[in-house]
Amino acid sequence: MCNTCATLAARNETLQAEVGQLKSQLYGFGWLAPEALRLTRTESLILAALLSNSKADSRRIIPEWLLYDAAYSEKNVDHAAGSNIIHVFISKLRTKFKPFGLSIETIWGQGYRLPVETRERLLHWNEPAEQAA
Repeated sequence: MCNTCATLAARNETLQAEVGQLKSQLYGFGWLAPEALRLTRTESLILAALLSNSKADSRRIIPEWLLYDAAYSEKNVDHAAGSNIIHVFISKLRTKFKPFGLSIETIWGQGYRLPVETRERLLHWNEPAEQAA
C-alpha cells in the first residue's frame, strides 16, 4: 500500500469512529429503557432518540426522519417517502406508556416530543421518588 493510501485509510478509520460517536450522542445509543416497559429493540431506539434530543430543551420537537434514522441506521435502510412505520411505533410506545402515566406529544406536521414529566421519569426511573424530584 502506498503512503497516501495508508494515510487515507487511517483518516477514514478516524472519521468513521467520529461519526459513530456523533450518532451515539444524537440517537441516545447506550441508554437502556426500563425493563418494566417491555420495549422491543426498535421501540427502545426510538425512545432513546426522543430522550437524547430533548435533554437540552424539553420543548424541542424531534422530526420523524430523525426517529426513523435512529431506528434503522444500523441497517442502512433509506426512509421510504410516505412510510408510516414511525407512527406505528409511536402508537405502540403510547400503549406501553399508558399504565405508567407516560406520554408522547405529537406536533402535527413537525414531529414528536416528550413532556417534561415523562422525560424526567424515564431518565430517573430507578431512583427513589424523593431523589428524582
